[in-house]
Amino acid sequence: TGLDPNISYIVEVTASGMTEPARKEITADPVIVNGFQTDDSKNTHLNLTWNFTGTAPADGWILLYTVDGSGSERVECKDASASVAPLLPGATYNFTLQTADGRTVYNDMFSYLNEKDITPFVDLFHWDMPMCLQEKGGFANPEFPQWFENFARVCFEAFGDRVAFWSTFNEPSIFIRGGLWGGTFPPFGRDPHQAIQAAHNVVIAHFRAVRAYREMGFAGKIGSVNCTSAVHPARMVPEDLDAVAYQYATGFDLFIEPMVYGHYPKRMIEELPIYREHLPENFQEDLDKWFIPMDFLGVNYYICNRTQYDPNKPLLSTYVENF
Repeated sequence: TGLDPNISYIVEVTASGMTEPARKEITADPVIVNGFQTDDSKNTHLNLTWNFTGTAPADGWILLYTVDGSGSERVECKDASASVAPLLPGATYNFTLQTADGRTVYNDMFSYLNEKDITPFVDLFHWDMPMCLQEKGGFANPEFPQWFENFARVCFEAFGDRVAFWSTFNEPSIFIRGGLWGGTFPPFGRDPHQAIQAAHNVVIAHFRAVRAYREMGFAGKIGSVNCTSAVHPARMVPEDLDAVAYQYATGFDLFIEPMVYGHYPKRMIEELPIYREHLPENFQEDLDKWFIPMDFLGVNYYICNRTQYDPNKPLLSTYVENF
């Protein structure tokens, strides 16, 4: 984003020992001040100040500078001034002044990674729901898929030229099943209806983000990352083998089957009444409308679990041991 190109900014660099003091009026976005040189080894600091009209950025500025074109240093400045040290005799300093907003920080990071031949892999959502949206219902709000698409488009437009690998959601089985049903993860909900509605919204949001990425013409890859555990029966009996299937269907497969195949797990829909009761009435129509294949599936694998059949549980199964 940078500074407002319609506002005139004056950047002044002063230091005894420089070949000459300098003032430069700049309207570029971001502000770049090039080619200031010092030749006095007794001076160890170079002070920069800038004047501006209008309102200062809420988070201040970031001053980026290089010495003789190599390396990169950054100074976060709440006020319109900065000090660079140590000052190297005979060196040429190049400066860039940017507003210290989130987009600037990410732009700097992605550019730096690419310069070092490190390929960025970006999760659009890794468990950081804005509180203002959580207060409106968060994932369970029917408008969530539109919110997420809007957010994804902003990210793609801002960073898509330097980021070629995107994941829409990281581990939805954790932040939905643990966060909205099991009460073990923020926001510590225990409402099956809300959790199941939210799960459906996350799947649709995933599709909408993938569609947006393709529509915007980027040549990179986009997918999703989920986590799983190896689930074993507590006893080698048919009921516990069914319990294994239910745990997979309502965890990993709840998100992966619709993202890959365009439908929810058959056993979940046919044998677990709680899902039929709380999914939207037109859930398959939603899936058919928005489905679009993704480019890759990421898997985070953690532990092993044992489960056994329990007719008194909504999932007809319960975990009895982790190992």
